[in-house]
Amino acid sequence: MTLDLPVGCCLCVCGLAMWRRRQPAPSVLLAAAGWLWFLGGFLGAAVFAHRGPLIHLLTCYPRGRPRDRVERATVAVGYLDALVYPIGRNEAATIVLAVVVVAVTTRGYRAAQGGLRRARLTALVVSAAVLGVLAAGAVARLAGRYVDHEVLVVYEFTLIAASVVIFADARGGRWDRSAITALAIDLGHGPSGVSLRDRIAGALGDPTLSLSYVDAGGDDPIGEDGRARTPVLDAGHPVALLQHDPGVLDDPVLRGSVVALTRIALANARLQADVRERVLEVEASRRRLVSAADAERARLETELQSRVQTRLERVTVLLADLPGDAALATDAALSRDAISAFARGLHPRVLTESGLAAAIADLAAAAPVPVTVEVLDRRLDPDVETAAYFVCAEALTNIAKYAHAAHARISVRGGPGELVVEISDDGVGGADPSRGSGLTGLSDRLDVVGGTLAVDSPAGAGTRLIARIPLTGST
Repeated sequence: MTLDLPVGCCLCVCGLAMWRRRQPAPSVLLAAAGWLWFLGGFLGAAVFAHRGPLIHLLTCYPRGRPRDRVERATVAVGYLDALVYPIGRNEAATIVLAVVVVAVTTRGYRAAQGGLRRARLTALVVSAAVLGVLAAGAVARLAGRYVDHEVLVVYEFTLIAASVVIFADARGGRWDRSAITALAIDLGHGPSGVSLRDRIAGALGDPTLSLSYVDAGGDDPIGEDGRARTPVLDAGHPVALLQHDPGVLDDPVLRGSVVALTRIALANARLQADVRERVLEVEASRRRLVSAADAERARLETELQSRVQTRLERVTVLLADLPGDAALATDAALSRDAISAFARGLHPRVLTESGLAAAIADLAAAAPVPVTVEVLDRRLDPDVETAAYFVCAEALTNIAKYAHAAHARISVRGGPGELVVEISDDGVGGADPSRGSGLTGLSDRLDVVGGTLAVDSPAGAGTRLIARIPLTGST
């Protein structure tokens, strides 16, 4: 045939041209198909011999090595068909072989991910074209239509096109670069709910890949189960172990890049864990500081109420009994009231003894404007009660100083896992937390207990504060 020489030359040339020292199998298989094509032209018994390495290449493309038993069995069947002339000549066997090879390459394409998936698609398209022509000729012969010459010409053109397509796809190892690029971009996006193991497996197209954080690999790079083991080293010390299909990281450049990216990802994960731990420590420290400050305020309030107030009461009684000292008695009474108010501002005893509802009721009673109060009547975690109380106290203080309001409202209600404190007034509005008001301190206090503060204060329409405090331990 006039195309015998071009077909053999194209297979050999494309095979040799796509040679890669680090991954020679595809090049060797395609060139072997070309040499066996020439051999079939001189030796009739070897006319189908080129099918063996060709089926091997398409089944295992782009690595050139079978990945599992299914691919190994398919390659064996391909070589059997190629080397045993009666089987290669049998129409039914040819049709079955075509179906099996296309099915296996389809399976490989569906299982692949990342850049490897595109390489598998090339194998699927080429195998469907090459084996499809062989199957079509076999079907035609079974139907009694002898079009061997026409089928052979189409088959030769298909082989030329197939060799060119495989060469173009394999040149430069496009799937390797794609795998590294995809993995680097994926890791650069940060946490996404996908584990590091899944990201590496997806980029390399090896769903069986495993990542362990304990060095259990030993010195043998291939385990007893036939799986390759690649250690991830950091400063010469093993930090993780990749177990994978031997053909996935047979390229030293690809293996080095994957190990480097894995090492960086693990270091980044450790750094993030350290940062989270430090943040938790800082939050715990802030809680302890606030708790200590509240405890000290309560101690001072008790000291003032139990000692200073008691002494002032005695002084007031003594002065009242002395004639002509009414002014001193009045000053003593005013001092006692001022100290009592100051003590309540430090930490109201009623909050500790009777709870949030009673403490807020006292606040409302002392406010200079009428206040409507709706507070759930049950005890909560002391930190939650204290935070809610001071939100209400600061809000009423601001209303008294700046709002020029005629009425205010306090609502304390339970939400899903949180306490919602809402204070509103009908004043002039325009409150701005960024100006360094007491609202900034409230936000800091709420932040310590995991709460939030929202301020809605349009000019001329009053102010509404909404604080949300997680319920950490209500009773």
